[in-house]
Amino acid sequence: MFFHSPFDHPQLVPILIRLAFFLGLGLLIVIAFNKGNRQNFFQSETWLRYVGWLLMTPPFLFSVFCGGIISILFIGFVMYRGIIEYSRILLLPRFFYLLLLFNALITILFITLNPKWVPVLPIIYFLITVLATVLRNQLENILVYVSLTLFGSIWLPYCLGHFLLTGRLENGVNILITIGFSVAFSDIFAFVFGKIFAKFGFGTSHKIAHLISPNKTYAGILGNIFGASLALFAYSFLHPQLTSYNLWSLGILIGISAVLGDLSESMIKRFASVKDSGHSIPGHGGILDRIDSLLIVSVTTHYFFLLAG
Repeated sequence: MFFHSPFDHPQLVPILIRLAFFLGLGLLIVIAFNKGNRQNFFQSETWLRYVGWLLMTPPFLFSVFCGGIISILFIGFVMYRGIIEYSRILLLPRFFYLLLLFNALITILFITLNPKWVPVLPIIYFLITVLATVLRNQLENILVYVSLTLFGSIWLPYCLGHFLLTGRLENGVNILITIGFSVAFSDIFAFVFGKIFAKFGFGTSHKIAHLISPNKTYAGILGNIFGASLALFAYSFLHPQLTSYNLWSLGILIGISAVLGDLSESMIKRFASVKDSGHSIPGHGGILDRIDSLLIVSVTTHYFFLLAG
């Protein structure tokens, strides 16, 4: 089909009921964290992060439920905005920015027309980027720009393309819904655990990579795993084939993958000496600041579900 109606999904009501519950729970957490800060409540970090997730949820759900061309357009738009931010903060010349866009287009075409070619996409990125750069015949920072273009092609089009790839699976819609909410709660509880454990000094005295991301702590990783696992068990009715062992394993996988995605963007921002990738979403900076946790998760969870059947 060209696309599906969201109302055709048999589990739409229970999905939305759980969503409403978790949004309410999230609001209570925000209020609890700001009970002594009523005057600046709407400028607080927790409130802005909450609003950011609220703004992202409707278009994400709509694209997942509809699938087809709607999903392609949504992922294509996210790729486009992400590439703009990536190129801007790294000061990539227009030539390499256009190469990134071309690699994104190639990714969407391959996944849409012949997904069996997806494993060789990184090789295709390499061939296209090197050939185009050689024909350009300019030496200034050539290896830096080629490296950044190849990294960006894998980090953005390739990883985001796995959302489209997952959507083509038999249970693809349910998997994408589960991934989205798991990463959201992974992010929220990483923040909550970090704040709570900071009061006791547990897991916060040793940073994961303090030069890359000063605020990333081991307590936060526990929060990532806990939040992801909580969402997985809440939406486990969408995946009756998964055992409790599968769910816990997936929770750990999503939690760690989300941290790696976050750290990968922090690495880019430290290299570029910027705080945020942009200002598109309240409380989250730019598109990259929000989707960073999803990028690696989209790849690891896709192959987890393939192996789990």
